[in-house]
Amino acid sequence: MKHFVYAFLLLWLGAVSLAQPSGKLLYSFGKEKGQGIGPDSGLISDVNGNFYGVAHNTRGNGLWGTVFELSPSLGGGWTETTLYTFSFYEGAFPVGNLVFDSSGNLYGATSNGGQANDTGCSFRLGGCGTVYELSPQPDGTWVHTILHSFDHTDGAYPRGGLIFDGEGNLYGTTYYGGGPVEEDEGSVFELSPGENGWTLTTLHVFLDNSHRGDGFFPAGNLVFDAVGNLYGTTLNNYSVFELSPGMSGWTETLLPLDASAGINPTAGLVIDNSGNLYGATTTGGTDGGGSVFELSPGESGWTTTILASFSVPYTSNTAPLSFDSEGNLYGVIGQECDKKSCAAVFELSPGEVWTLIPLMGFPSDGADGGSPNGGLLIDGSGNVYGTAQAGGAAGYGTVFEITP
Repeated sequence: MKHFVYAFLLLWLGAVSLAQPSGKLLYSFGKEKGQGIGPDSGLISDVNGNFYGVAHNTRGNGLWGTVFELSPSLGGGWTETTLYTFSFYEGAFPVGNLVFDSSGNLYGATSNGGQANDTGCSFRLGGCGTVYELSPQPDGTWVHTILHSFDHTDGAYPRGGLIFDGEGNLYGTTYYGGGPVEEDEGSVFELSPGENGWTLTTLHVFLDNSHRGDGFFPAGNLVFDAVGNLYGTTLNNYSVFELSPGMSGWTETLLPLDASAGINPTAGLVIDNSGNLYGATTTGGTDGGGSVFELSPGESGWTTTILASFSVPYTSNTAPLSFDSEGNLYGVIGQECDKKSCAAVFELSPGEVWTLIPLMGFPSDGADGGSPNGGLLIDGSGNVYGTAQAGGAAGYGTVFEITP
């Protein structure tokens, strides 16, 4: 039987907020008009130590978010370069982590905008979202290409990041749409490259509970296991799902969480080399404030183990967990404090019991950032990097670093 520890967030987060933060600010967004603001997704890096990410919006009218590169300067500090600025018909409000292919092209999704005829996306500004590619050019510019514009019948409003399989196909989720019925509540899709462009295949459409006991509203990232099964989470029905490929298509299996894990697993999943899945819930559970959980496969099914249980309710958090090379887990948790959204970065270290270690606290308007909603990036030296949607010098978000 596995051992676990209940970590009570109320005292812990209070201690973090009183202590001097162990992290430091690398960059503040929105100092000038036209720059990206509000980064709420995680970072990825290249072999040269440059970071890449998306800013959900742009400071200025008629602009709908950016893709940025953050490069270390020789004299110290970091330099931001805007690789692309969205203008609605090319997509609006980029979401989720970016992903590289083997040729150095970047891929991502936008939650709105696009060039498809709008068949049902009246939410916010219309436009059901896109999947796009950014290709580097010899002169240092990047060329933007729309790989697919969603039109609600094939999905609407992507939320999580994209992942590749070994054949170069892209996979992701949409929060709504995916089918011809009114109750279609999100989809899992595959985009396959070919001579005539990219072809979208809908692998699964989630339906309202009045039709079947399916989850719906997938909002987090997907992960593959070693044999090609896909795993993800749904915001409603509080489930983890598995999609298994077969001759007649993909088959869904729900992996309901034990009640002790809580509800609303919004952040998606990570997977270890043994096929164990890890995620987080935002509410409920043993102590009322959600948990970090592990799902382990076995001959009799999947077993839920609670790694940490939180004792105060906190705001919805879409930041997925991250592993370092030693098997430690890192995540972000937020709560309401003094009528402002506060958050903290934590580490969970495995052992006979999992040990919860607070790393850095964030008031909503802090100098180092506030509301860190994206996933965390851990380098080979154990440094932790992330984005905060608010705070910083201009109040429009930051990139931060936490050193061991």
